[in-house]
Amino acid sequence: MLQQSAQVRFRQALQLHGAGRRADAAQACQHLLIEFPQFDDAAHLLAVIDIEEGRIDGGVTRLERLMQRQPDNVQIRFTLGRALAARGDTDAAITQFQDVVRRAPAPEPRLELAKLLLDRNDRDGAIAAAVAALSAAAGNPAIQVNAGSLLALAGATARARGVLTAAVAGPAQRHPLAHFNLAKALAAEPDPEPEKALDHYRRALALKPDLAAAWHNLGNLLLDLDRPEEAAEAYQQRVILRRGAKARPADDAGHTTASKLIHDIEQFQYLIEQGRLPTGHIEVVDAYDAALSALPKPPAGKSVVEIPPAMRPRLAPTYNRLIHWEPPAALDGPAVNPALDTQAIEADYAANAPGMTHVDGLLVPEALERLRRFCLESTIWYGYRYANGYVGAFIDDGFCCPLLIQIAQELRQALPGVIGTHELRKLWAFKYDSELSGIPLHADFAAVNVNFWVTPDEANKDPESGGLTVYDKEAPLDWGFEKFNADEAAMRQFLADNGAGVYHAPYRQNRMVIFNSDLFHETGPLRFKPGYENRRINITMLYGRRG
Repeated sequence: MLQQSAQVRFRQALQLHGAGRRADAAQACQHLLIEFPQFDDAAHLLAVIDIEEGRIDGGVTRLERLMQRQPDNVQIRFTLGRALAARGDTDAAITQFQDVVRRAPAPEPRLELAKLLLDRNDRDGAIAAAVAALSAAAGNPAIQVNAGSLLALAGATARARGVLTAAVAGPAQRHPLAHFNLAKALAAEPDPEPEKALDHYRRALALKPDLAAAWHNLGNLLLDLDRPEEAAEAYQQRVILRRGAKARPADDAGHTTASKLIHDIEQFQYLIEQGRLPTGHIEVVDAYDAALSALPKPPAGKSVVEIPPAMRPRLAPTYNRLIHWEPPAALDGPAVNPALDTQAIEADYAANAPGMTHVDGLLVPEALERLRRFCLESTIWYGYRYANGYVGAFIDDGFCCPLLIQIAQELRQALPGVIGTHELRKLWAFKYDSELSGIPLHADFAAVNVNFWVTPDEANKDPESGGLTVYDKEAPLDWGFEKFNADEAAMRQFLADNGAGVYHAPYRQNRMVIFNSDLFHETGPLRFKPGYENRRINITMLYGRRG
């Protein structure tokens, strides 16, 4: 009778868990285990809840104890594999999933194995595991959808397309992820079909309008197709879903840097002073101050740390959220200064081979003022993983508005000999700490780089510096992205070996520096006044493709 009663109570715990009441389910399991210490199903569920709540180590410990009693239990071994993967123990997780697939023909562990093998760049192994999952799936549409996506990511795009096309023709036609994954496969093929991909992204969104990843990929594809106005609309939908007040915490919500918190404190104080946020947000500033004081010291050579768990609930409603965001509209008239001597700009660009120049007075005053206000007020500075303390905002994550698209398109029209048919590929902004350095030496993955500044000149304490240094040597085309973007020692050696010349463009508000994106460049030494409004802000637009 006691065992039957325990089973009834365990089913109630399962129902609580299924209803999302994890704490109540965990408490029910704990009570059961006090009375029945060998009730392994309750211990397994408790481990699952630990993992779901982020207590990975505790979940792994429970599962390893269970494995000692039930070494042949494939469900426990499967859960352990997932927990190890979540903890980053990839090799150990792969071993668990390989053991599971030897013992049972189920497709799910094969899919998990395929994901991990793909993370290790074992594409052949990932494809084999995904195909095996399909063979074991017996037409299960959810397995088809996931396996098709993995096949596409592994480079087997033709096979992925076949699997996913069959899926959306069958029961999965109402499955948004089936259309989403098919769109990804169509866009990734060696001979892509972008219009079909667009159609399936839109079908996915018709079925699930809150699928943020589909809005993101739709925006990327529209940008590839040189339709930036439509791309901007898609990106705006994505950032609302990802960063809005009702969104789940983003994947960057658990970490920060001291520089990031200092920026956010200054921005919230500025917004309160400007009347853009209610004075009640002083409590938000207090929470950030407390979190800043409680931050652990970062490891040597690092700047990113975990937000202390005790501080996360206080920061969660606002940290990296879209708290204030008013994207400026396009101007009725031109945004780029029509008085620019564009022929002289193009001639100077060509004269400074392999392509660089700078020009003052880029934007008309109204465009400059709107853009500066957008940068100061919008809580879109989500990028913080930079050693030098600057923060970043990106086109697909809030730094997107009709005015920016207007500027980007007008520049193409104004400088056909430099930008011309090159489509807008990337758009971002960086905001700098007045006491730290800027972006280190690198090249960009594009054809033409446009960089301009919006902070007033009065903020810069050294008028002969604070801008951009461009070297007249292009990154070799056989260098990969990591090498020409992050291997500073190799870049410095290359420049020294090739006798690189230097082009200095000192900082000026409303100055544009335009150059061949293959050229190595870096931020000049910074000496700006303290204070939020004095932070140096640069905006970058990348056009075209490298090579």
